[in-house]
Amino acid sequence: MAWQQLRERSRILFGKTRGAGAIAQTIFARLLIAGVNVCTGIISARVLGTSGRGEMSAMLVWPGLLAYLLTLGLPSAIRYWIRREPERRSEFFTVSVIGAGVASLIAIAIGLFFIPLWLRNYSADVVHGAQILMIFSPEVMLGLIFTAMLETLGEFNTANFSRYVTVLLTLFALGALALSHQMTPFTGSLAYTGAPVAVAFWIAWRLRTHFALRFFDPRPAMRLLASYGFRSYGIDVLNVIATQVDQVLVIGFLSAADVGIYVVALNASRVINILHSAVVTVVFPTASGLSKDLVVGMVGRSARISTGIAFAGGLALVLVIPFLLPLFYGGAFARAVPVAQLLTLEAVVGGLVSVLAQAFMALDRPGIVTMLQGLGLALVLPLMFVLLPHFGLLGAALALLISTSCRFALIAGAYPLILKTALPTLIPQREDFVRLRSALTHR
Repeated sequence: MAWQQLRERSRILFGKTRGAGAIAQTIFARLLIAGVNVCTGIISARVLGTSGRGEMSAMLVWPGLLAYLLTLGLPSAIRYWIRREPERRSEFFTVSVIGAGVASLIAIAIGLFFIPLWLRNYSADVVHGAQILMIFSPEVMLGLIFTAMLETLGEFNTANFSRYVTVLLTLFALGALALSHQMTPFTGSLAYTGAPVAVAFWIAWRLRTHFALRFFDPRPAMRLLASYGFRSYGIDVLNVIATQVDQVLVIGFLSAADVGIYVVALNASRVINILHSAVVTVVFPTASGLSKDLVVGMVGRSARISTGIAFAGGLALVLVIPFLLPLFYGGAFARAVPVAQLLTLEAVVGGLVSVLAQAFMALDRPGIVTMLQGLGLALVLPLMFVLLPHFGLLGAALALLISTSCRFALIAGAYPLILKTALPTLIPQREDFVRLRSALTHR
């Protein structure tokens, strides 16, 4: 009887397309993805070592980095406007796909020119490999649009399944390369970048009915998307800077072995972001179009619950990292332990900032988030240039923590100044968990 009740509740929960059910689906999927990513990280680190893992990271960072830098705010814009005007979703979706395709071609051109300049300390093979991998930049950009469309339509199961299949295919490819003794930094990079291509084609097929297969004037949809997209574009750029500038600077200033160690530490700490990223994925499209009081209340509850759980999980992670990293990745990666511990604290604060920012996004104030995050992130580059040469990998982690703390202070102050409402309390309340339990169990 108990087993049947559990199955029934699971069926109800994972059948939901909004609210707590959708968040639970996303968290579950990302836990599976994190588990698979740990396996892929262990395989690549064990086979390639610190230097090889660093060279692979130097090649992998550019297709995703340049694609994210040139999104033009389209993923956020499509989420917002399809929720506001669902009858025009085919127009919005088609215009977004065309815009993403053009932007990805620009990303390729920039990468071919810029990569040799930044990777001048690496071998010619690494530089050429990074340039070749830029052909996958369109897939990254279109994947962002496809995922935004799925989540806006409430198809969180499909979006999460696509993410899980992608990392699973990557794991199989890396396993095959390792068993056949064919893994190099370049072939390992191909395993990471090639798997999403097949998944992107499958998602495009699933979304084929939402393409506007008729002649229409794209200018009205383009103006609406551009109006919101350009105001939120700064957020995309700043998020990329916040999450990847450290890797870019470490690649440029330190050795390949240090890069490999830093990437392992970063990946270990980012496990704690699963909860916050799942909340952000669901809250923004769900809250868009609601009144200010409802939006602030929803964001406040989400921030309290997710951060409370993330803090407890982060504390546990800090305690076990000294044992797990050397055990799974090998003694050569022991230097990653203190870096991973510091980055875990930064991940908890950064996740809270991302959830609090959704109130401004849902209330059509993305420009405020852009400005506030820009002020906070303006500290990253000077801090990196000061701390990285003196403290090495720990300096990079400390620079991120200081910058993220400043972003939290700024966005907390923006609630009373911009939204004219108090910052929601961030201490979890008993009522939050009562409502969460009700949402998870109610049909």
